Amino acid sequence: MSLFGNREGTVFGTKIGTQWPDDGGGASFSGILQDYVAAGGAAPAACWSMSHRLSSTYTGALVRVRNATTAVQTDIGYDAVTNMIDVAALSAALSGANGFVVTVYDQSGNGRDVTNATTSNQPKIWDSATGHQVVSSLPVTVHTASHYLSRGDTCGLTGAQGITLFSWYQHTALAADCTPFAVGGAGAGTTWRVWARAVDSTYAIGHSSGDALSRNFSPLVSITEAGYTVAKRAASSNVTAAVFRRNGTVLTQFDADSSTLTLGATGTALGANLNTFGFRFVGNFSTMILIGEDAAAGPLAALEAFGEGLNALAGL
Repeated sequence: MSLFGNREGTVFGTKIGTQWPDDGGGASFSGILQDYVAAGGAAPAACWSMSHRLSSTYTGALVRVRNATTAVQTDIGYDAVTNMIDVAALSAALSGANGFVVTVYDQSGNGRDVTNATTSNQPKIWDSATGHQVVSSLPVTVHTASHYLSRGDTCGLTGAQGITLFSWYQHTALAADCTPFAVGGAGAGTTWRVWARAVDSTYAIGHSSGDALSRNFSPLVSITEAGYTVAKRAASSNVTAAVFRRNGTVLTQFDADSSTLTLGATGTALGANLNTFGFRFVGNFSTMILIGEDAAAGPLAALEAFGEGLNALAGL
């Protein structure tokens, strides 16, 4: 049986997209990467998931995990039926111990993995007492203010090109500014950053590693609301060409910053900005897809159909 559902009688009933696992009844798996391209979108620059296989052509591991008791590291793949992370393999590697993510593998085919070799900075995926970290039935990693993953390039993004970022995450605390994602340089006007501001509990898309040069967006309910986000910008040097969508709804933009952007080359970070890796994300993280274009309506719909599937698993 498919966790997302691809016919009447499955867990979520009628198929609402094609990026669903094979339920053993003849329906084939088509990943969200294939669905995005089939809808007219460009191939993603990179994509990472703690929970799902994202491409029908990807056959590698999703994550590398570390057993905190034994220090043994293990690559964890996906279940061949559900195309979700292999929980049996996770249990075999981590049962009775705390487990942390060392690397999340890029499923785009571009080899743009994100990693952190410092054990105290690795997000948690398994708890010694409660097991696999989940939001309802959606596998996640848990980030505190210590945790992030990164790489030393910008995943092929340059200049002031269009960008679309799909992500599923949940802020669980906002004592300080929190950054789920940043790409580019470490200085003003060189970073494209998606974050949340502690001062007023709003979402932001900005061109700086600090609390400046950003467009701010009001949350629908609360900054701690779980769900998927699509943050995107047109190919323009100006931050005004920005859209922030949360769970399928365009959020209200309430300021008028008009700073310019030329991406620097410092790197890419999941869970922190690029200036000393500060403003770290605190919360739960599932999936992130980075695309070097401003997604048009058809590809955007494919991303959001996938997001609705993740929300269903999370009980939303």
